[in-house]
Amino acid sequence: MTYHVPRTRDPRFGEQGGLLTYGSYLRLADLLDQQVPESDPPAHDELLFITIHQAYELWFKLLLFELTDARDRMLAGETYLPRVRLERCRTIEQVLVHQVDVIDTMTPQDFLAFRDKLAPASGFQSVQFREIEFLSGLKDPGYVDRFRGLSEEERARLRRRLEEPSLWDGFLTTLAKAGFDVSTADGRFAAYQRIAHDRERYGAW
Repeated sequence: MTYHVPRTRDPRFGEQGGLLTYGSYLRLADLLDQQVPESDPPAHDELLFITIHQAYELWFKLLLFELTDARDRMLAGETYLPRVRLERCRTIEQVLVHQVDVIDTMTPQDFLAFRDKLAPASGFQSVQFREIEFLSGLKDPGYVDRFRGLSEEERARLRRRLEEPSLWDGFLTTLAKAGFDVSTADGRFAAYQRIAHDRERYGAW
């Protein structure tokens, strides 16, 4: 008995010589070229430090993508997909918390071996972290003025986040479109109570 294997229209797929590979799709050559320790002589734990913080920035990028979409959809009155996005963000943030366990394997003495190379750099200078704060509603215009190490593009991003609606604004818009009075703190609290006590009707919220 002879079996005939169906031929694909384009044999250049996957390991057969496709135009895209795992490495080229993820741009791994560029990505893995970005961990460049500065210490001399080399400090063993500097690679760990760089890798962890670059990983944080990648997660921050995804958080901003998801939170912005959740905000925009709430401003449009949607409830389901914003919940999906925010649940994903909560899971990402759990991962971020657990990443601390990895960097905690580095002792203070290990850190001091290359800390002087970082001065005056600090994690507080993370622009994406500040974007997440602003988008979440914790808007501090003074930060943009206080931080002198911003590029013009970064400064523009932060100013845009300060000016645009926050997640909280999106949530209030969703409540208002559902018929709730959100003009006062008492009205908002009454809306929360009603939603919490009527899960059959508001379970999707």
